Amino acid sequence: MEPKTRRRRRSRQLVATFLRDPGSGRVYRRGKLIGKGAFSCCYKLTDMSTNTVFALKVVPCSGGGAGRLCPKGKVEREIALHSSLRHPNIVAFHGHFADHDHVYMVLEYCGRQSLAHLLKVRQTLTEPEVRYYLRGVVSGLRYLHQRRIVHRDLKLSNFFLNNNMEVKIGDLGLAARVGPGGRCHRVLCGTPNFLAPEVVSRNGHTCQSDIWALGCILYMVLTGSPPFPVGPLSEMYQNIRTGLYPEPTHLSPNARHLIARLLAPNPAERPSLDRLLQDNFFTQGFTPERLPPRSCHSPPNFTIPRPLGSLFRKVGRLLLAECRPPHPFTPKEDSGSGAEGLEPDPMKWASEAPLSEKRAPDPEAPVHLLTQGALRSDPAGPKGSPQLEVEAAIRNIQLCLDAGPDATQDPPGEQRPVLWAPKWVDYSSKYGFGYQLSDGGSGVLFRDGTHMALRPPGGQVCYLPTRGKLETFAPRYVPSQLGAKLAVLRLFTCYMERQLREEGPPPAPQLPAAPDLCLLRFFVSPQVLLLLFSDGTMQASFSGAQAHLGLSGAGEDLLLTLEEAGRPRVSNSLHALHMHGFSPAARQRLRFALQVLQSS
Repeated sequence: MEPKTRRRRRSRQLVATFLRDPGSGRVYRRGKLIGKGAFSCCYKLTDMSTNTVFALKVVPCSGGGAGRLCPKGKVEREIALHSSLRHPNIVAFHGHFADHDHVYMVLEYCGRQSLAHLLKVRQTLTEPEVRYYLRGVVSGLRYLHQRRIVHRDLKLSNFFLNNNMEVKIGDLGLAARVGPGGRCHRVLCGTPNFLAPEVVSRNGHTCQSDIWALGCILYMVLTGSPPFPVGPLSEMYQNIRTGLYPEPTHLSPNARHLIARLLAPNPAERPSLDRLLQDNFFTQGFTPERLPPRSCHSPPNFTIPRPLGSLFRKVGRLLLAECRPPHPFTPKEDSGSGAEGLEPDPMKWASEAPLSEKRAPDPEAPVHLLTQGALRSDPAGPKGSPQLEVEAAIRNIQLCLDAGPDATQDPPGEQRPVLWAPKWVDYSSKYGFGYQLSDGGSGVLFRDGTHMALRPPGGQVCYLPTRGKLETFAPRYVPSQLGAKLAVLRLFTCYMERQLREEGPPPAPQLPAAPDLCLLRFFVSPQVLLLLFSDGTMQASFSGAQAHLGLSGAGEDLLLTLEEAGRPRVSNSLHALHMHGFSPAARQRLRFALQVLQSS
């Protein structure tokens, strides 16, 4: 028996120091062992021609000849699924090959190991850190669930950290696509004390089963131990079915409440991923924009973003006390900044961006939203889709993309007075998203989903508590309960007007917008800001290229307006686009805006 055991152990370790991918011809050098699972090992890997570092997942072959996999084998399914995924919060898949003994997967290298390694050193994490990591995990998990993929093995050792402390979901060996009924096969798989009640009851995995696992993870990183400790399986599974776990009384009320929501035994009672980010745990606590590498071994010292000035800070406290937790926002903490000495605009323009950013965004690139928000609907009103403005903008973009062939340059067009937002300030995580209109008016879509605007001439105050409910006031007669919101609106307005004055002469005056005009929805990604207004206007402003485009009107009256650095703003009707077409760069920007809307 001993010689056989020795031979078996040796055979498991025989992974060559130098490996060649027969498909690409690339030669790699295998480095140190960085991880080990039940069915695979992971090594550091270096491309000999470029010195690029990867992670190499090695799975022993269970039979067959060189390079052959079982047609319906687990490894083949993992490769087919993982290779189709592209998302900043999912470990990237770079290729695969095989020899007689092993299957090799070349993956993104995450130099800071996993959250399991981090927790082993730290014991527990602070709430701001947990919010930071969970936002990344939710972003990646949302991408999987939108593609009807359930991970089925979410745990700390499968959340990896790169050198920038960005979290990545990895190890998709158990991931599977859900069937027509929203469930996977009724297979009991995964980490036992992270399994959801419906899984231990043999009803199969669903997307809600992954959300249960997030509850186990939240509990574990805040307390240092899992909610369902490993023990006799029958006892542990009974506790899971009933949702019976030690109450973490030392945690904050918001943390305990979210854990209870995620660990609801009934899957229908668990929050969706979007609702999860709207929980008080996220909206009423500080989330850092990034974490320092030293947080791998010691708690970080958080420096709260610089205040907006003494007046703004007082108004902000009052506003936060008045506003209910935000329903429509999915914010990124301090994605812009504030007034006094701060730069609120979340986009970088051409003078600040490297040359690589000055071209149109790649429409095939994955969309990663930093911030989004929407005007809330009246819960007592008629049931309508809150996505109507998104669907209308998608239709208008498609009309433009279907119009005419590519041209070497955009058609000459004509200069028409169109509604435009030349300036904005994104402080949606604390107060709201403010914008300045080309007619001199300004508005703020607040974090609680309400909207307030100042309309020229005379500065009439227009307030929308929900969609379709317009209240107008003279400035001196604004109700006291709206005073804090009016103060924030005025501070945002003063800041944006000052910025516009510093940038050059004011734009030509235009007819004032209607009193009920408001910002219905906005999306912010690293490449583009999208604004959807209540009159059907869509504005897309692209970072790096100092380029803007707008769509207004509908049907045959649709108007495409283009503006680039150094060129006057011009507008073209749908008929003109059919006749002359427009440039590939403008078409590429439209396609990227379409992708942002379709991913929302």
